[in-house]
Amino acid sequence: MKNMKWMVAFLGMVVSCLALAGGLSMKPGLWQFESKMTVTGMPFAMPPRANTYKKCVTREEAKKIWKIASESKGEKCQYTDLKKSGNHVAWKMKCTGNSNMEGRGEVTFENSNAYHGKMDMAMQSEGQSMGVHAKFNARRIGDCVAK
Repeated sequence: MKNMKWMVAFLGMVVSCLALAGGLSMKPGLWQFESKMTVTGMPFAMPPRANTYKKCVTREEAKKIWKIASESKGEKCQYTDLKKSGNHVAWKMKCTGNSNMEGRGEVTFENSNAYHGKMDMAMQSEGQSMGVHAKFNARRIGDCVAK
């Protein structure tokens, strides 16, 4: 599925922006994002997909991260039912654009340097109905290196 690559990057951005919206702090620096995704509803069996990537999260990006996540790669997303309890944030979302998606997610921050969570989405892509189920975690692994 051509939209899977952006979905993985999108997960990290969504979680980051929702943490900020929920008042949780994410320390700027070099972060490693990991996700494991399964897709149901495909005409063939698709094995779970694991991805890892690193991203330097600057203070400036943290201030703009909600906009980045809500309009990522041709998708326009609305977040509703944002609920924060301690270090836990839960939400519902609906996206339109390249794919029509809706679902829910949750994230738990261990501290300002690490979090884990999950998302369950129903989506339409190229006329196909699918379920996307993801578990993810991220941790700050150091300072950003100047280029």
